[in-house]
Amino acid sequence: MRLLADQLGRVPVDDGDVTLLDEATQSARIALWHVIARSNGALQRPTEGNECSFFTVITDAEWQRLMESGELPREHAYECGMSADHPGPHVTFIYEAMGTFQGWWLRWRGRERELVIHPYCGEVQRGLDPDGLDDTNCLLFQGHPCPHRF
Repeated sequence: MRLLADQLGRVPVDDGDVTLLDEATQSARIALWHVIARSNGALQRPTEGNECSFFTVITDAEWQRLMESGELPREHAYECGMSADHPGPHVTFIYEAMGTFQGWWLRWRGRERELVIHPYCGEVQRGLDPDGLDDTNCLLFQGHPCPHRF
């Protein structure tokens, strides 16, 4: 990146060029994430608080399997939804399985990866509204081994 920045400093760059360069570097970053995810699955990011720092990408083969139930937007990266130092594999929510109270989740540990459907946790954090309009549901799956995440 430093070499690219040095080279760009020597030529005039307009807004359209900046947009194209931004898109190209984002594509290169995502491609690198795919390589790392396939090789050892150890993608990490800085975190604050009690969040797991690992994230992953969905491979093309995994995405094809998920798209059997309909076309949905694909994220660049998916963060582990568990707390820091959680036991067991990393887990990330992909999207809701249509017409159910369940979600598609990706579990991974190193290079081992598995797409699964799990029901949602069901734990609710009650808000102040007596009608429950400000209640918040846990964002994790039923039986998760770490504290609830609201």
